[in-house]
Amino acid sequence: MAQASELGLNMVRSLTTQLYNTPFDLFLQSRQYADFPLVRDAQFGELARQMAEYAQVVAPSVNRDMLPPRFWQANAAMSAALALAVDDLYRGRTAYADAYGPSGMLQAGRTLYGIHRGLAAGDSPDAVFRVVDAW
Repeated sequence: MAQASELGLNMVRSLTTQLYNTPFDLFLQSRQYADFPLVRDAQFGELARQMAEYAQVVAPSVNRDMLPPRFWQANAAMSAALALAVDDLYRGRTAYADAYGPSGMLQAGRTLYGIHRGLAAGDSPDAVFRVVDAW
């Protein structure tokens, strides 16, 4: 019983960490790209690695069936939102978000990314926290 409880707590911690960190990543990646052109190649390489890792959440696997569906959906939607942001950042030269289409989670990612874009447009200092709250 204790192991099941610990597993549940770890899953909730993981998801809430992702909920907090993904909006920050959206802001930070776009800011880094805009403000530091000399590191764009390194940023591109790191994002390519990260996107390949994140896309594993929607790859068919035995382990995916063990996750609670809402947990998996939230994880996949936030990962799709980040993939959409990276695709926008590189102006369509990447297609990371395509990986989320077959899973049915791309639209949820678009919804989250749209919320981010709407709240980030004002460039308010608290915009990232408003995105976390809205998500």
